[in-house]
Amino acid sequence: MYTILFVCSGNTCRSSMAEAIAKKLLCEKFKDSNIEVISAGTAALEGSPASPQAVEVMKKKGIELLEHRAKRVTPELIEKADLILTMTQGHKRQILAAAPWAWGKVFTLKEYILDKLDGVSPDYLEVKALLEEKEGEFFKKYGRKMEELRKQHRELEMRMRLIEREMMELEREYAEFTRPEREKLHSLSRGANILDISDPFGQSVDEYDILSLELEEYVRQAIEKFLAEKRDGGNS
Repeated sequence: MYTILFVCSGNTCRSSMAEAIAKKLLCEKFKDSNIEVISAGTAALEGSPASPQAVEVMKKKGIELLEHRAKRVTPELIEKADLILTMTQGHKRQILAAAPWAWGKVFTLKEYILDKLDGVSPDYLEVKALLEEKEGEFFKKYGRKMEELRKQHRELEMRMRLIEREMMELEREYAEFTRPEREKLHSLSRGANILDISDPFGQSVDEYDILSLELEEYVRQAIEKFLAEKRDGGNS
């Protein structure tokens, strides 16, 4: 049994939708794949439900998200996963800061299927390869220290929970207060970062619809690539 872990921030929008879409694909198209799919968030509030927009959009596709409950990324989940697909480069960096030993199995979703994306120049791929080489050197040198700091951080988490709840309430107020400007800016800036999948939090159902179509395509390609790697004896 292989495990694919999808990661975003709160585990209520992007990663929860990616998990649900992947499970549907595995049930309908990749029935004998022997893959388990899970999702989590780097800053998830444990037990939070999926966003109403995500629930609505997934329901149109015959997928039920009402029972989804957010969970936070843990070292145990990272260790369990054979492949970790994050929604942004920031999430990838957070995972590697928490678990430097996971380098090599953590990618942004778009990065993982990069060879299938249009408009990627050879220069971009060359610089990306150099970046990956330097990332490996960095985490080999500083990984132990980062892991120690991460352990100290976890010891403080219980004290942070009440603060996080208050912050979440303020973020919801912020999302509502700035919705018109953020929706316009989001539409104008789409595609600015090739490796990130934009956060739809606070956006309209239409934006979630667009996200769901994007995720359907990328998740399908990711599963196909992962299965091909396993079939051809690639990295496990």
